[in-house]
Parts: sequence; structure tokens; C-alpha cells
Amino acid sequence: MTNDATPITDSPAAEQKAASVDKAQEAAVVMERPGLAATIQGFGELLWGTVLAFFSDDCSSMAAALSFYSFFSLPALLTLLLTIIGRIADPVEVQRAIVKEVGNLIGNSGADQMTTIIGNAHLASGSATIATVLSIAALVFGATTSFAQLQAALNKAWGVKPNPRHNQLRVFLVKRIFSFGVVITVAFLLLVSLAFNTMLTAVGARYAGDHGAPSVLFQLGSFVISFFLIAALFAAMYRYLPDARIAWRDVRAGALMSASLFILGKMVIGLYLGRSNPGSVYGVAGSLAVVLIWVYYTSMTVLLGAEFTRLWAQRFGRGITPSEGAVAYVEEERQVMAG
Repeated sequence: MTNDATPITDSPAAEQKAASVDKAQEAAVVMERPGLAATIQGFGELLWGTVLAFFSDDCSSMAAALSFYSFFSLPALLTLLLTIIGRIADPVEVQRAIVKEVGNLIGNSGADQMTTIIGNAHLASGSATIATVLSIAALVFGATTSFAQLQAALNKAWGVKPNPRHNQLRVFLVKRIFSFGVVITVAFLLLVSLAFNTMLTAVGARYAGDHGAPSVLFQLGSFVISFFLIAALFAAMYRYLPDARIAWRDVRAGALMSASLFILGKMVIGLYLGRSNPGSVYGVAGSLAVVLIWVYYTSMTVLLGAEFTRLWAQRFGRGITPSEGAVAYVEEERQVMAG
């Protein structure tokens, strides 16, 4: 006796029930999606949490230490950058571009001080073979010191540190070599920025003369290029300097926020320096004070962006984990909303 197998088909009632369940699930998903008001509120909470984290991690003190190291590393850093870029472009033109950009940022007194720093750094280099080798070693060490300090500050902001069980001398040498790579990256971005700005200036002058094109379009193009180059620099800092793993999409959010803060600070400090002269209080050291003010603000921008990146990664992204050879630590409970 054999039983003929008959295909089992869903009844119309079962199909209707399944469709109703699918529609209910879709409705639940739609209801779970935050509206515009909730999104704005969540972003506001994220910004407020960033401010709280900035102060709870004592980032203002870390920014002061970072600006100190950066300022005294500035001669070596500029000399090393000009030496690297000088192999490709005219170092005199690069120096003029740097001084001009500094003048746009912090005024003529800061530009004059930058010219003096670069000139004295070049004069300090010796001509003998041994002296030249020692000068190069001192330049590399001095130029990488600020980036090593920046790495330590970012590690503290993100709650990671090198594993103390590892060889500390090896860790130190690896950090210096890596920081030198960051210097080369900065030199490359500076060269790209110089090339684009030079090209836009030349094209703008030609079209303004031949076709009457408004120069504001080329100024806008220069601004956009500068913004994304600054964002790329911040992204490289956050992605590679700390002893942590973080997804690129989380880095992009923090880099764009940091670049926006940097541009905003550039305009605000430019207005402030244009309407007042804070360096006059310090007499002959006034130009140094102006440079320090700008370096300090830039350091705070980097650390504020780092805190924003950490909270963004924890709330909306994949989080931050220690990289190989690093461990996580918590100095104190952070009273912030990490999501």
C-alpha cells in the first residue's frame, strides 16, 4: 500500500496572516526610527557629552602641555618640513606660502615671528659632517616630540595606553618612527594644499582677466579644498596616532567636526586679533604670545574633536578598542552620555 505525496500549500488565510505580521513588523521598525526632533535632541546630547568629557578628562591641561611641546618643536618641525618639501618644490616659495597662511591665521606679528623662527632654524644648522648628522638627529627628535605628546593625549582621551608589560624602549622607538611618518604625511598634505592653491590662484587670475569670472568662486574652491585637507589631516591623526582601533566611518565624523571647529576658530581668532592686540601686554614677547594662543586653541580643537569621535563611535558606530600592544584603562568614571 502506497501513499501518494500531495504538496502542502499555504491556505489563503495563512498567507493573509503572514502578510499582516510583516506589515506589523514594518510598522514597528518605522515607529522605532527617531524623528527629526529626536535626532536633533540626540545630537545635542552628544555635543553636551563631548563638552563634559573634555573637562572631565582635563583636556585643557593636556592641550596646554601639547601646545608647549608643539611650540618648542616648531623650529625643528618647520625646518624638517621645508627640507622634505624642498626636494620636490622650491623651498623659498613653500616658506612664503607658510608665512602667508600664518599671517592669514594670526596676523602680521605671528607671520613675522614665523619668519624669524624659520630663519634662525636654518642658521643653526652646521656645515660640518658630524654637526650635520647631529643637527638632523635633533631635528627629527624635536619634530616628532609634539606628535608623540599628541599621541599620549589622544590615548588618555580614548582610555587606552601601551601595554606596560612590553619593552618600553621598543615602544618609544616605534612611536618616534611613526611620528616621523606623520611628519612626512603633513609635508605631503602641505605640498598638495600649496599646489592646489597655486593652481586656483593662477586659473582665477586668468579667467578673471579674460572672461570676467568672479574671483569669489575660486576663493570658495580654495576654501573647500583647504577644509577637506584639514579634515584629512584630522582623520589621519585619529585613525593612526592613538593606540586604538576605530572604524573609518567613525573617524570621518570626528574629522569633519574637528575641521569645522578649526575653521570656526580661525575666523573667531582672526576677528579677535584684528580688533585687539593681546600680544601687546607681553611687550617684546607679544608675537610669541600670539603664536602660543593659536597653538593652544588648535590643541584644544584636536582634543575636543577626539572626545566627540569617541562618543560618536560609542553611540552610533562600532566603538573604540585597544590596538595590538595596548590595553584599556579608566582613570575615573566619566559623567557623560556615551549611548
